[in-house]
Amino acid sequence: MGTRFGVALLVGGVLLAGCGGAEDPEAGATDGFQPVRVGASGFSEGAPQPTVAGSLSVSKIVDGATFFARVEDAGGTDLAEGENARFRLAGVDVPVEDDDCLARTSATHLEGTIRGGQQVRFVVAEGGDVEDPDGVPVHLWARGIWVNGEVLARGYGRDAGAGEGRRENLEAAQAFAEDGEQGLWNPSLCPADGGTPSPGAEEG
Repeated sequence: MGTRFGVALLVGGVLLAGCGGAEDPEAGATDGFQPVRVGASGFSEGAPQPTVAGSLSVSKIVDGATFFARVEDAGGTDLAEGENARFRLAGVDVPVEDDDCLARTSATHLEGTIRGGQQVRFVVAEGGDVEDPDGVPVHLWARGIWVNGEVLARGYGRDAGAGEGRRENLEAAQAFAEDGEQGLWNPSLCPADGGTPSPGAEEG
């Protein structure tokens, strides 16, 4: 085996390991969700990567599921390229009021996931309206991570129970968070009785 060929195999093995590799029964994977432990914890197998998608440059975060972005590539939709529009993650409800548990953390998580100058890829949710005043409902990918599933799997939002595509994937993402008591499902962070979160709970 030549040196360059051996290095290529080694690098390839490291990349596969970083993208999930073989399922670890202790990792808590649920219904095909495999944590990716590179930077932010993502779910590369949470939903198929889109074969045809548009691209956005994110400009402002509103809350943990809503943001403004410039349309760089409309991806075959009726969105106008070059214009700014309001978007929201399809199938995801997040805490938005100041006194809602983890509202600030949810917004900070979305900020860290999709901001930074990089373009993100999107597809409009099945049946979604590009003129929806609440935001164009989209499935979003940032650095290969399906953001809708990432938000639910970390427990920073709840499955909205809507009829958009990838319904089973959204349900599996929330089940992952519930099983691991992540975010909103952690009683020490967000008491079930709606009581005050533990000191410092919003710092994460």
